Amino acid sequence: MSPDGSKLYSSGPGSGIVVWDLTGTRALSYSTLIGAGYPQFAVGGEGLVAYLLPGGPHVPATKIGLWDTNTGATSTIAAVPRQTCYVSLSPDATRLLESCDGSYGGKVETPRNVALWNLGSGERIGDVLRSSGGASWDGAFSQDGTRFATLSDDLFPIDTPGGATTSTVTVRDATSMRLVARHQLSGSAGVENGLMFSPDGRLIAAATTQNADVRVWDLATGLLVGSPEVGGDIPVTSMAFSPDGGTLALALATGVVRLVNTSTWTDAAPPISAAADSIAYTPDGRYLAIADAGDVSLWDVASGRHIGSEYVGSPDNQYGTIRSLPDGRIVLMIENEPTFVYRADLASWKAQACSIVGEVTPAEWQTMVPDEPYRRTCTD
Repeated sequence: MSPDGSKLYSSGPGSGIVVWDLTGTRALSYSTLIGAGYPQFAVGGEGLVAYLLPGGPHVPATKIGLWDTNTGATSTIAAVPRQTCYVSLSPDATRLLESCDGSYGGKVETPRNVALWNLGSGERIGDVLRSSGGASWDGAFSQDGTRFATLSDDLFPIDTPGGATTSTVTVRDATSMRLVARHQLSGSAGVENGLMFSPDGRLIAAATTQNADVRVWDLATGLLVGSPEVGGDIPVTSMAFSPDGGTLALALATGVVRLVNTSTWTDAAPPISAAADSIAYTPDGRYLAIADAGDVSLWDVASGRHIGSEYVGSPDNQYGTIRSLPDGRIVLMIENEPTFVYRADLASWKAQACSIVGEVTPAEWQTMVPDEPYRRTCTD
């Protein structure tokens, strides 16, 4: 998503990256630089897209592509070799973070799998960093861009039967690369949105699979401030902070979304009964959007009331990811399906209708509702 919420960047098999104008949901521009497959990519400020250039079928990327969607200019920097990586961009799009799998499952696995790049110079900042011992599955920058964090398994599967049983969040200074903090969890990483900074800059949260550990730390002090119980080792499928950072939503594999107050660590509101692959708050914090394969639904956070649902396709073997835009719209992306954009508030419905048909004239009004006195519908 572009920072102002006006554009959506998407990709699919053989399609390259497409930029969609969300004010009219039409394709703006198109890149054929990617080739086939589902490339990992990230969007930064001023329309910069970072993506992985595949080395071939089933071959990890050898380069990271940089594409300025405003000017069309492209460039590349070297990727961490022989590893499958996930890219994140700093809020100002000056730095790029690679969180890589360390050749997970291969003959030679390596914990050196985290890299930070200066996009101004195109050079890597320092050496490839060590993870906590295993594959790194997620990375994120703080809202002010001063720190970055990665979530890594502590061991590779070859090191222990059954795979990693603990994971570590590593927080570093984004300028000096200095280690700021390490936080350990039980279980293996791999949750959708399994690592995130709160929008207010206070907290950093992480979740793991297997032991279903959820922990939250104070970013300033490094102290553990919350560990919401999910009960019975129930896996967490997705997480989301409310826009003010006051609530942490946890989607559980049992089909319940728990809403936790980040000051008291008690329930902030009644749980929402809904299965979820991915969750996101609307920008005003009033509603929670939930994606469950081919279904997207909207829920009132305070009451847990179901506002409505939209069925968009067969849920069989699908995975949906949902995100909200700054203006309140909701975007749903499903594997092998189109991208859907929803408007969740009445004011935006009216604005969209008026942008299409314009002001209703007195003559049109008389035709449609002759028994009602005329009033302007699109302007006050």
